[in-house]
Amino acid sequence: MTRLRVALIGLGRMGRVHAAALAKSKTVEVVAVADPSPQSREFAKTVFPSAAMFDDYQQALTNDKVEACLIASPTPLHPQMVRDALARGLHVLCEKPLALNIKVANELANLATKANLVLQIGHWRRFSPPWA
Repeated sequence: MTRLRVALIGLGRMGRVHAAALAKSKTVEVVAVADPSPQSREFAKTVFPSAAMFDDYQQALTNDKVEACLIASPTPLHPQMVRDALARGLHVLCEKPLALNIKVANELANLATKANLVLQIGHWRRFSPPWA
């Protein structure tokens, strides 16, 4: 089975949660990691020793090995990062919220649809009893 090659962007609290899950996955290979923090990149090297490390997310998105990306950066950065990933032809899993207003969220959804790419939001609590 071929593994999906992913760039992980952002290694804050949720980025590290995703990193732990990705490290256990038999269907995904993290091939690039981007975070401006040297300490976060050092952490990532221990989890994904063969992945390329970048301080700029654009470098991760343009890595030829990357087929999809997981965006777990600070919320205000999500829209531009999603736009850039979709423009590169990458499928995207973006941590919630996708955007800070519905107009931008709809714009991003439309971009993904027009490009025939998957744009998924990491909103697992949607299925938790208090919210479901």
